[in-house]
Amino acid sequence: MNKINIAVVGVGNCCSSLYQGIHYYKINKNENNNISGLMKNNIGGYTFEDINFVAAFDVDSRKTNKNLRDAIVSLPNCTPLFINYDNIEPGPIVKKGPVLDGVAKIMNDYNDDEAFKINDDIELSKEEIIQILMDNKVDILINYLPVGSQLATEFYAECCLESGVSLCNCIPVFIASNPEWEQKFVDKGIPLIGDDMLSQFGASIFSKMIQELAFARGHKVKCHIQRNVGGNTEFLNMTDKERVISKKISKENVINSQNR
Repeated sequence: MNKINIAVVGVGNCCSSLYQGIHYYKINKNENNNISGLMKNNIGGYTFEDINFVAAFDVDSRKTNKNLRDAIVSLPNCTPLFINYDNIEPGPIVKKGPVLDGVAKIMNDYNDDEAFKINDDIELSKEEIIQILMDNKVDILINYLPVGSQLATEFYAECCLESGVSLCNCIPVFIASNPEWEQKFVDKGIPLIGDDMLSQFGASIFSKMIQELAFARGHKVKCHIQRNVGGNTEFLNMTDKERVISKKISKENVINSQNR
């Protein structure tokens, strides 16, 4: 079976965790391939060892033009290194994609350690990005853009459609759940999954299970409040109330799907 060639948009903390995690499990697997911490070690014959990063896109001046290993430890990322840096493969060079609505205006009000900082490099055109996806035989594009990046997400969705690449939309911008976008991918015969992804043990899955427990114990849930507290750039991004609208809908959908 061939490797699964991955391109990633948005080299932030989620990308850092994913890229580090793949290398961590390569080092720490045991003889029986029993991997602690993975929900599934084998899906359809593929394992984490079959994931191959071949392209990456970002807009931050501290990440573009670096290899992926260096980019994931560059500010404003704050994910700690949980494996030896030397054990991480360099990976592809991070290219500068179009900014569009990928950066909130409030970033201008914060210091360099906390906010995105855009460089003056020329952005890749749509045609150039499509060519990169095709030249690297990308199978799946993972969207890790900041919450609220509607235009930027639609831009990369179009790149996927024109290059025949599957889209894994990890943010709450509605593509897979939008009938028009869904039909575009159906017509092209391209897999599409999203929108938004549950963390392995994050606030949404925890809230969902607490509510499920209440139902199982005979309670009727009248209201459910979830408050997120975080210290990375994405939480700063979500202080912009206009950008967080889709995130709020996504979280409400998780809870409302259980209503009884």
